[in-house]
Amino acid sequence: MPYRISLLLTFFLFDISILINGCSSPKVIVSTPVDRLIQGQYSGYDENQKLRYVVSHDSENLYLMINTDNPVTIMKMLRMGLTFYFDLPDQKHKSLYVRYPILDDKSQLSELANANNRPSNEQRPDIHSLISKLPDQALFFADGVGSAVDRRGLDIGLSIEVSAVGATEIDYALTVPLGLISKKGVQGLNEVSLGIESGSPELPRGMSGGARPSTGMPPGGMPPGGGMPGGGMPPGGIPSGQRGMSDMQYMMSTIDIWFQLKIVDPINSQ
Repeated sequence: MPYRISLLLTFFLFDISILINGCSSPKVIVSTPVDRLIQGQYSGYDENQKLRYVVSHDSENLYLMINTDNPVTIMKMLRMGLTFYFDLPDQKHKSLYVRYPILDDKSQLSELANANNRPSNEQRPDIHSLISKLPDQALFFADGVGSAVDRRGLDIGLSIEVSAVGATEIDYALTVPLGLISKKGVQGLNEVSLGIESGSPELPRGMSGGARPSTGMPPGGMPPGGGMPGGGMPPGGIPSGQRGMSDMQYMMSTIDIWFQLKIVDPINSQ
């Protein structure tokens, strides 16, 4: 009997732990009023893709800044494109989003592979050249309709700026008018879930044997706070000891970050 009771108790605790974990709150990122933003400080960090990011706002716009020095992640961002979803809390309807850049060049995976396999003593990808070739239009999708819009804010006020930081880092800055994502202005940002996803790569011929699988359109490093000694990727990308199958898996993985926005002081932020 004691053994039976112990076994039942074990299963009960296991079920409780699953319930707690399943109902755990989503990741929350605080949006800082832009006039209180400290340059170089980031509030979020994605260990898998070596991305750091910060969200801020004023009475008119929501701002998202992404930064990375990881060569493979840079190639994913610039060659596969990023999609930014604005959804309800705990939802992933993906019915309102911005995508940039929009690229259909299937040779991008060869470039991605070259960035990943480049020996540490060789030069990194020329990010200045890559940025100079980016298109002027982004995709804005809302109410079931997708529209090509000027990324410099000339059409609907939406702005995207990609810039190089030296020879090894990039900044990706997104500015979205609040009227496009929130009917309640700044206060409504507390009801917004934000997702950041990259396109799904297609595997080039010869990399795994056979033809490229078709993935179609996507359905959609440094630690935060300015970094710490030893953070980010070493020059040239992934250490040679980590190459091989894990190297391929890393290259083929997509950026997939979701979090709930939170406004600490929405009244004084207006």
